[in-house]
Amino acid sequence: ISRTVAQYGANIEELETQCLPAPMSGEEIFHARARLRMPLTLSAEVLHTALEDIADDIAVDLLPVAQD
Repeated sequence: ISRTVAQYGANIEELETQCLPAPMSGEEIFHARARLRMPLTLSAEVLHTALEDIADDIAVDLLPVAQD
C-alpha cells in the first residue's frame, strides 16, 4: 500500500491501526485508517483505483474515499 501511495506522489501523514473482532466470525482482523496528503494534480479517485487494483492481491478491503 505504501509503495502505491508513494508512486503517485502522495504521503501517509497519519496512520491509526487496531485489531478488532470480525462481525460474523469474531476472528480478530487488522484495521487501518490513514490520512494522506496528495499532490494537487492527483485526484482521490485515481489513487483509490490504484489501491483497489492491488487490494485483492494483499487481501484488503478498501472503504470509500473521504476528502476534507
